[in-house]
Amino acid sequence: MYLLNWESQNQLIEANLGGVITAGEMDVMVEELIDLFIGANVTDWEFVLDTTFVKRFEDGSHEQLNRLRDLLAMNGTKLVYVAGDAQLAEALTKQNLQSVLEGREIYRVAALTRISS
Repeated sequence: MYLLNWESQNQLIEANLGGVITAGEMDVMVEELIDLFIGANVTDWEFVLDTTFVKRFEDGSHEQLNRLRDLLAMNGTKLVYVAGDAQLAEALTKQNLQSVLEGREIYRVAALTRISS
């Protein structure tokens, strides 16, 4: 499941993912974003991909994630990837170090706070 949020005044698009992410679901999201980028002439924006509540990515969904990264790079849109834990954020930073050094991608850890009753 995913939820897209568009803030044109702040040049920000947010996608919050949760549950089990399938390749088909990622494909639909990427197609929606392609239509959005073409229709609204989106360039030099920031795209926040929050995966904090993802249980797992199924086979094929990572290929769609790479397709999304390519789309963002072509449009000059910065990817801010929010991971659920520090180990994943560190691994993704190392894996995509060139994009991080070029300022095209940022990998962060979610700042979750527990609400006590």
